[in-house]
Amino acid sequence: MDSRLYLIILNLLIVCNDIQSFEDLTSRKSRKLSCMYVDMRNKTLLGYNDIMKQKAFLVLSSRKQLSKEYFDSEGITFILKDSPVNTMKFLKEHTLDLVCEVNPYFTDNTQIIWPGIHVIENMEEAWFVSRFKHPNDKFQFTLFFTHISQKSLEEQDGSQLQAFPNAEIRYVLPVFMLSTQTPHVQTRLQEDALLNCDFSIDHHADVNIVWKLLKKGGQEMKLLTYKGSEKSVVYHVKGIAMYVDEVPKGSASLVVKNVDLEKEGLYTCSVSVNSLFGDQVIHLEVVEPPIVNLNVKSLLLTEGQEQKLVCEASKYYPLDVNIEWLREGRDQTLLPTVLKNVLYSSHKHNNDGTYSLSSFFIFTASQLDNGAVLTCRVEHMSLKHPIRKSVKVRVEESPSYQEFFLGGARVSQSTTEIGVKKKECCHAENKTPRLDFEEKKETEETRSYSSFNWKTRELGSLKVKISCVL
Repeated sequence: MDSRLYLIILNLLIVCNDIQSFEDLTSRKSRKLSCMYVDMRNKTLLGYNDIMKQKAFLVLSSRKQLSKEYFDSEGITFILKDSPVNTMKFLKEHTLDLVCEVNPYFTDNTQIIWPGIHVIENMEEAWFVSRFKHPNDKFQFTLFFTHISQKSLEEQDGSQLQAFPNAEIRYVLPVFMLSTQTPHVQTRLQEDALLNCDFSIDHHADVNIVWKLLKKGGQEMKLLTYKGSEKSVVYHVKGIAMYVDEVPKGSASLVVKNVDLEKEGLYTCSVSVNSLFGDQVIHLEVVEPPIVNLNVKSLLLTEGQEQKLVCEASKYYPLDVNIEWLREGRDQTLLPTVLKNVLYSSHKHNNDGTYSLSSFFIFTASQLDNGAVLTCRVEHMSLKHPIRKSVKVRVEESPSYQEFFLGGARVSQSTTEIGVKKKECCHAENKTPRLDFEEKKETEETRSYSSFNWKTRELGSLKVKISCVL
């Protein structure tokens, strides 16, 4: 699918979700999120930063009256008032799953001027930033909110504050949100990857956008810069795209084209408006599944015969892969057993950055193996389920022998007769003859000669074994 079309579809889904979320906003019950409030601005007597942590709760509600259960005397309660910045598309179903942290937001004495916001006088903590993360990497977002001014507080139901004198309650208004629905992106080599980055502001405003990449080795590089006042984008590298006409719709998403291993790493989408700076970090990872092959398709062996079995997993990435051999009996009533004494080759590093690995062992045929199934099982992080390649074993009994005795003859004079006998033995079965000669003397001393490698000599008797083999 074309990356631009995919982006349009994703934005349509988000818009539909926003519409549903707006409907939920008017009818929903209040929601309470457990968070952690962390302030790193406190300093000790020695001048070091002292991190202050305490419980915090975010209450999302359109109600003017809240019951006692939404307030806690042991922590700070932030009541998020209704805003054009719609957080419900993330929070309506995942309230209990989220990891949440709230921090005071400051800009080194730079005043934040925001339309329609009157900062409470003499209040140091007027702005806050809260970061939310789904534990299964479904999404993550950053939310900026500010105190509602004292005048606005009086317009709310002021009796509610007096009803809970021991609770620290702050009414806040969300003004800016930056989110991604692709915190962790896995892609195959040579494919395009969409890194989702969306923003929402409570009023129309020009934004500035910067994308950066931190590679595995620690090298950081700037990818692009977008200036909202000029509606223009400057690309610092090739092979990426951001659609400028989607920015006014709240999309700062990036398309990474033709992904290779050099494009792996942590991508940071930074969006700034006025004096608020938000960012989202997205992990782009190349994952290539292995190609698995066996060196044999079938096994037909004679009892005692040996065969080398090789299982090769090739063209996979990243490095870690697990290969094991299993044996399953012909009755298939017992669980497969893992074979021991299996050897492995060293990892082969291919030109495209992928890896290959072989696992092998010497199989000695036995009648107990007749009908058994040997399976190579390969596990890799790119696979939802292991890859299995199997071969069924057929084992024939050792060949039977026909015996002939040539008494008192020279071997050299008996080759014709032996040739006739071996032809009679094997012609009907379309098999190859094999001859074994055993010499017996009166002293019972025995010496053996294989095939036709014998010497001419007088013998007391000659025992000839003719076997027919494939």
